[in-house]
Amino acid sequence: MVASVGLTLGEKTGWFGALRWRYLASSPLTEDNAFRSSTTSIFNGRLGYRASNGWRIQPDVLNLFDAGANQITYAYGSLLKIDALYNLCTSAAAPTAVCQNGVEDYVLYPVEPPTFRVIVAGTFKERYVMQPEIEDLPMNPGPDLAGFRLHPQRGAVLSEVHARPFTRLTAPLSVVRFAFLSQGDAAAADRQSFAAFCAAHGLSVPEASAKHHQVTIGATMLRWEQHSEFTTFTWISSHEGSSGSFGAMDEELAALIGTLPQVGQLLVALKLEVEQTSAAVERAEQLFEKGSLAMATVRSGPAVVASDFRVDEQGFVRLLVCNDGLSPGRLGALVQRVLEIETYRTLALLGLPAALELGPSVDRIGHRLVEVLEEMQGAADLTLNNHLLTELTALAASLERGAAGSLFRFGASRAYYDIVQARLAVIEGGEIAGYPTWSSFLARRMAPAMRTCAALADRQANLSIKLARAADLLRTRVDVELEEQNRDLLRSMNERTKLQLRLQSTVEGLSVAAIGYYVVSLFGYLAKGAHDGGLHVEPSLATALFVPVAIGVTWIVTHRIRQRHLKHDGGTSAAHD
Repeated sequence: MVASVGLTLGEKTGWFGALRWRYLASSPLTEDNAFRSSTTSIFNGRLGYRASNGWRIQPDVLNLFDAGANQITYAYGSLLKIDALYNLCTSAAAPTAVCQNGVEDYVLYPVEPPTFRVIVAGTFKERYVMQPEIEDLPMNPGPDLAGFRLHPQRGAVLSEVHARPFTRLTAPLSVVRFAFLSQGDAAAADRQSFAAFCAAHGLSVPEASAKHHQVTIGATMLRWEQHSEFTTFTWISSHEGSSGSFGAMDEELAALIGTLPQVGQLLVALKLEVEQTSAAVERAEQLFEKGSLAMATVRSGPAVVASDFRVDEQGFVRLLVCNDGLSPGRLGALVQRVLEIETYRTLALLGLPAALELGPSVDRIGHRLVEVLEEMQGAADLTLNNHLLTELTALAASLERGAAGSLFRFGASRAYYDIVQARLAVIEGGEIAGYPTWSSFLARRMAPAMRTCAALADRQANLSIKLARAADLLRTRVDVELEEQNRDLLRSMNERTKLQLRLQSTVEGLSVAAIGYYVVSLFGYLAKGAHDGGLHVEPSLATALFVPVAIGVTWIVTHRIRQRHLKHDGGTSAAHD
């Protein structure tokens, strides 16, 4: 208990005095009440004189009766050199856990002895003012931002901090929330249907860039929120008493919900009741199954949240908030965070079916990869290596297709799970005897699912690396075998080229003889003609003498032609190189 009483005497001018008393009751410093603070009672006195010109003199006496008390008292473990445990810890004779805890004792700040203080204060004012009064000066609103070139996302960034504000709520009330998966065209159609609904009921229509919108229809409040992959519709209605069943919905609200068409698939459907009661445990035990009931006190004030997270006969998950004194603002923040926990919990678990579906495929790829690596060790044929490389490529394509399809889902599940943990850390204050808290209850069920998704994502990443490495090794082997085949092919081509050159040389020799024969034959005809014409020429002798000349000339001409062609081919090859 803390008490403070003050008594002040005096007029606007003249003598004045004051006496103040502050009282701090004894309180536990540890959870087991082994250490308690002492009672503190302090009196402070004041006596002074205030003149008519604004000056005053004011002597104060602090701790007037010299109270031997403490201003601040703590109790925790510490280890000082004067403690007997200090020598045991420095010599490693005491256990480490004992040394870390230290010696549990009081740590305090005592009240100072009687202290005297004198205050002299006054007000200065200029007799002559050379400048006009402040209120007479024209006010300058500052520079106009219209002259600046603003960033296109500035408005969206500044308004993000005000997105989805808390709604002030008063108990008792009922909340019904639906969450629909909607992306791309489905999200646009969802927005259009909600805008048409608002226009039909004469309500304000959300702006084209708005992500949330709130309207009131009679006694019911409708809150629309659009997220990256889902849209929520939250119906909030106040009611007096709790005579009806949990989550009972009147006909008017049911008709309103039925007139709002939805495009996406329904994922979340929940009912939340806020009741004004202090018997939270009894009420929760009456509504929920005890084997699955989870409860926790609220950090921000006297309230309890409870649920068994089971689906009722109508397909809704039921949540209970027992309010025992929260302000409207804190109650609205609590309700919104509880709704977010259930919404994001369901969305986070969407990654588990995807992981279970991809698991057998990843196992098959992993086993087949081991088999392919074993076959690679004994594969010496190029055809078999090409077949294994084609199979590895198909396995990698199958794995990457599954990883690409699950990348967004696993990433979204991690993000949603982090949001659930953050919301639980904000609202939960303490345990209720005999029942698990929401954090412990959901951790036993959500944490294994999240670990399954994370493990599968890691397996996909590791398998992708191993497949790429195996494909590189096999591709290297195939390249080496292709190079060996190319080397053998070039060697055989070289042998054939040599044979062709030899054959060409032989043909050239025969060509010289044939050409020489024809030239000598022509010369023989010339010699016979000259002899018949009366020249003293012996045709046979002249033809015989001309044979070496014809053969020599033919060989020289053929050799020069060949050299010219070889020179031309060498120059062309060098130019191409």
